[in-house]
This record gives sequence, C-alpha cells and structure tokens, in this order.
Amino acid sequence: MQQGNPLRIVSLQQHFEALCLSTDVIASIATQIGAYLKLNADEETQTLFKTGLDNLLTAL
Repeated sequence: MQQGNPLRIVSLQQHFEALCLSTDVIASIATQIGAYLKLNADEETQTLFKTGLDNLLTAL
C-alpha cells in the first residue's frame, strides 16, 4: 500500500487542529459521509471514498 507524503499529512493534521477538530469529530464526519454516500452515491464513488479514507488512516 502506498504511503502518503509526510508533509501533506502534517499539513492535513495542522488544518484539523486549526479548526479545533478532535479525532472523534473527524471520525464522526467520516462516518456521516460514508452513510450519505451509501444511500446516495454509486458504488464507484463509495469505493473511492473508502480507499481515500483507508489511505489517510494508514498514512497517519
């Protein structure tokens, strides 16, 4: 599995921190997006979201 660019990951973490988003809030948002996509998006979009999220979690 491909690792993310460490500088991009740090930048993403800084954005989350600047918005005062805890890991619980981020997880909740990701869960809500996944639930929305499950009902309203095609399988390709759902797969793209899940793959992107998995890659992000792996990189963190």
